[in-house]
Amino acid sequence: MNAFPRSVFSEPELEATLWFTSKCGVQDLPTVRQVKSHRDAILEKCGVTPRMVEGKLGHWFALNDFEKIVAHVG
Repeated sequence: MNAFPRSVFSEPELEATLWFTSKCGVQDLPTVRQVKSHRDAILEKCGVTPRMVEGKLGHWFALNDFEKIVAHVG
């Protein structure tokens, strides 16, 4: 789990996106491993670590520390 669960593609989605863009003629695409590596580096640099919380109905949510998010804005 990372800090942006709704905006990050899963590995199969990344593979499908890379396949589609290659079929459209896009060259020099990064590998799935490179994309994941860059994403991890960005999250590490930003310093936001999500915390998993189970809701009352059993659904899981990722929460971020608002103070850390605001610290990165300024």
